[in-house]
This record gives sequence, structure tokens and C-alpha cells, in this order.
Amino acid sequence: MSGNLMQSLGLLVSGALPYIAALFAFGVVVFVHEAGHFLAAKLMGVRVLKFSLGWGGKLIGFKRGHTEYMLSWFPLGGYVKMAGDEPSEEINNTLRRKDTFEKYEFLGQPWWSKIFITFAGSFVNLVLGVIIFFLVFLSGIQYGTGPSVVGSVEKGSIAEQSGFKKGDTIVAIDGKPAELTHKLYDEIGDKKAFTAEIERAGQKKDLKVDLSGNKPFGLIMFMPALVEVSVGTPAYKAGLKNGDLVLKANKKEITQFADIYDVVGSCEGRDIVFLVSRAGKQQYRTVTPVKDNIISKRFMVGISAKPVMFYKKSYGLKDSFLMAVEKPVSLTLLQVKALWLMAKGKQSVKDSVGGPIMMFQMAGDAAEKGITQLLFLTALLSTIVGALNLILPIPVLDGGVILIYLFEGIIRRPVPLKTQMALMYAGWAVVLVMIIGVFSLDIFNMILRTINR
Repeated sequence: MSGNLMQSLGLLVSGALPYIAALFAFGVVVFVHEAGHFLAAKLMGVRVLKFSLGWGGKLIGFKRGHTEYMLSWFPLGGYVKMAGDEPSEEINNTLRRKDTFEKYEFLGQPWWSKIFITFAGSFVNLVLGVIIFFLVFLSGIQYGTGPSVVGSVEKGSIAEQSGFKKGDTIVAIDGKPAELTHKLYDEIGDKKAFTAEIERAGQKKDLKVDLSGNKPFGLIMFMPALVEVSVGTPAYKAGLKNGDLVLKANKKEITQFADIYDVVGSCEGRDIVFLVSRAGKQQYRTVTPVKDNIISKRFMVGISAKPVMFYKKSYGLKDSFLMAVEKPVSLTLLQVKALWLMAKGKQSVKDSVGGPIMMFQMAGDAAEKGITQLLFLTALLSTIVGALNLILPIPVLDGGVILIYLFEGIIRRPVPLKTQMALMYAGWAVVLVMIIGVFSLDIFNMILRTINR
């Protein structure tokens, strides 16, 4: 009886893991963002009335000083309510004038102070991203690896000219063991020339490699056609699952993961019919590729090779710090590029945007891979939240609010309160449409995924 109870509890915890992981990731990101606003307001002498994790009605809370700290019912978000932070606040049914705000009220602060308080939330999110990335890189990241067996050789590449052939096993590089792919790439490093010892049909031979030319190396290592599926991608919507073994793609026999790349690369956006093996049963899945104009400039389906072997790589203090700083910068630039391409209609919005439901699914997927992956995702979310809040010029988001007070500093007088009200209402309307849009997209994708199970 006790064994059955423990098994039931184990299944319950396992089923709840995605939700626990998602609430952890979202909770940390939201708490840090609102804490940034809170601490900046306190530093500027602004009175904070409410600090809430979540939106809607209060679930639990307590009051200390002027501030009520609480958890609210709807978990995806939070807010800091400051004294005098809304132009629409009234006294005796009359809209407040700008000269009626006190110094302890937000709108009673000078323009630069309001920018500082507004900027602090997103800034702390970006800082959190750097800190978590640093710790993750320092502690070590798990990468996939496998035997150093050549899967394919690109035509006209340096590898082909050097004499590599499909099926070769690379034993050593310049005399140093390279029997696993990560050791192989570590030994090659930044070398412009090296000698590869290979084994072919039971015979060993040396191949001279010169990388000084402009041609690609063109050596693709063998990986079994086991797939990992990214949440929200065409493969995910079509019902492909982590661990599926691809047997055929558009009737072409698949013997390794590189074969899938060949099919996707030549599909030109047309549907791809995959025959996969799952739990001993074969089934077909039809996937519609989408064009990625942001990074690869190619059609993609959202799958990667599922490693069969792993290794952990740790980075030193200097490298970890540099990588941790570079990551938020590159992510922010990537978001700017993505938004620009979507605005120009050159990148599909529905294939590039995900909402809270998709983030929950991603957090659950990360949690199943371990705490390091969950922390990495938390850092990504924190960076994305911080960057988008500053990039999007919507008045209720940090970037839009900062523009209002920056304009106030330029014209050397407060923006009329009625104008601020109109901008805020317009901003809320835009945000509401965005929320409805991403939720609808998430629900549609979830239904599609359920149908294709």
C-alpha cells in the first residue's frame, strides 16, 4: 500500500514539475523586475503603496510601513504601486494638477528621477541574466557528444580535398586522442593545419588538413537520427516528440541526422512527411517548414540531434564573465532584428512569437533536463523581459514611459497629464491586444499539438 502511495506521489510530483519549474522561472524574473522599481523608488524617496507578485485580487499579504506586500491570484506578472503614479488620480472628483503632487509621489519627482525608477526594473532583469549566465558557465554546461565518426563530407570542401570519407573514424589530431567529437573540436581549435589519424576498413592512415583557404571544412560527424523537438516549432505542432527516431523524410531513407538537414534544406518550404519510430511503433508526421530570416536564413522545422553521450565543460572566471555579458547583448540585438523584420513583414509573427503557455512548456522541458537548464532558461527569460520592456516604445512598458519623461526633460516642463493619460490608455489597449494574441496563438498551438499526438 505504501509502495503504491509513494508511486502515486512520484507521478503527481512528476506531472506537476513543468508547472513548478515555470512558476519558479517566472516568479524569479517578475520579482527581480518589480524589486528594481521598488528599490529605485525608495532610493528617490517615493512612497510605495503596494508590491505584488501576480495580478488581480490579493491572495495573501501583509503591510509594513506604507507598503502592502502581497501575492495576487493571476501569477503571470506583478506590479509596484507608487503614491501619485497615475495622472488619472483625482481629488474631490477633479483631475489633479501637476503642481499638486508631493515629492514623495512619483509624478512629483523630476524627469530624470522618473526615468531612473522606470529604467531600474528592466536594468535589474538584465543584470540578473548576466549573473545567472556567469554562474552557469562557471559551474559548467552539459553538451552532447559522440564517437568521432564521419557522417558525411560536403562536396568541394576542405575535408573532401583532404581525403575524408563517410564512415571514417578519427582517432587522433596531431597525435593527441580525439575519439569523441568534443575532443576532436578541442584539438582542432584555431589550428590552420593539422594531421588527422583515421581508421578506415580496419586500416589506419594519416590525412593532412590545411584550413588556411576560404572553403568550408565540410566535415559533418555522424549522429543517429534521434530528435529533440523545440517547443512551439513546426515539428512540435505536428506532434513530433523528443526521442523519436526518424526512418524516412519524404520517402528518403534516413540513416543519420545529417540526412534530415539535407531534406529540410532542399524542401523550399514544402511539407515534409516524416516516418518515425516511437516506442516500437511507426507513424507518419507531416511538418510544414518555416523560413528563419533572423539567424540561419533557411527553412527550419525545429528539431536537433538528440545526443547519446554527454560531457560537461566549465569555463574560467574571465571567460565566464565575458560570455555572460555577451549573451544578453546578443539576445537584445537579436530581438531588435526580429521585431524589425516582423514589422517589415519579412518574418512571420505567428512563427516567431510565443506566450506564457509556451514559456510554461519550455520551463517544464528545461526542468526535466536538470537544474542547470532551468537556470539557463531563467536567465534567458530575464534578459528577454528586460530587453523587450526597454525596446518596445509602448507607454505602459518601461521603454515607452522613459520616452515620455525623456521628452519632458527636453522641453523642460511636464507632459500634460491628459496627454499622459491618453498615452497610457492607448498603451494598455496595445498590450491587451498583444496578450490576447499570444494567448490565442498558444492555445491554437496546444490544440494542434494535442490533435497530432
